[in-house]
Amino acid sequence: MSMSGNSLITYLLILVCTTQWVQGNATQQANSVDSLKNIIASCNQAEEPGLYLELVKEIKNTSNDRDSIWHYLEKALSSSVLAKDQKSSVEALRLMAFQAGKKGDYRGAEAYFKKGIALAKENQDSIGLADTYYTKARYHFSIADQEGFVNEILKAIDLYDMLEERNKKGKALITLGIQYARNKKIELALEKLNEAKAIESYFTTEVKLYLSLHLGKNYRRLASMNEDDSLLVKAIEILENGKTEAENASIIAITVYFYIDLMDS
Repeated sequence: MSMSGNSLITYLLILVCTTQWVQGNATQQANSVDSLKNIIASCNQAEEPGLYLELVKEIKNTSNDRDSIWHYLEKALSSSVLAKDQKSSVEALRLMAFQAGKKGDYRGAEAYFKKGIALAKENQDSIGLADTYYTKARYHFSIADQEGFVNEILKAIDLYDMLEERNKKGKALITLGIQYARNKKIELALEKLNEAKAIESYFTTEVKLYLSLHLGKNYRRLASMNEDDSLLVKAIEILENGKTEAENASIIAITVYFYIDLMDS
């Protein structure tokens, strides 16, 4: 299926709008970083850990400066210890582990994960434990450790299920489906994506859209493998519906992904 001239023009306009949106959003978030720094300067000790973690999130969304992220994660961890805020300590350790892995410090990453998991278990912080398993799965994926990835993400899925954290469970199932697809296990990928589909009423709009995107992608792949036109029609329908929903929700970045995949259909 080739893209028409009008669709191509629409796609190019979306790319321009996306660039403008990213630039405008970055300016707005940069202001949020400065605002948070000012708040931290006058906050009390108990508030510091959570605010430092929020600051890290804002920096990741703007400059993504690794040195700044690491600096404020260390602040988050040290302040959480002083405030005896174990949940914030678990969160800081989780994020430090992933950042260490990105820097190539694999021994450090494993040490932070180990400490975070032990602390979460000690304090019965089930959601912190599940989030750490999920992040550890992503870390194993980044170092091409397929067995480690699957082991950790299945732990996360089981815990999210027990905690009835269905949106997070859905994200984990989508992540697992994507990994199976990358390993050319398309039917297994679709099994996990459809498992997520069964609980999508609990998902945020963004997670629903990513689910539709990857369902469409993989039904198209399966259609190509089996030379099945009915599956191709289903894939295109999923992608078209997803594109419309993304446009209606004004989520430009995801809309572009749908356009790109429809170009390939």
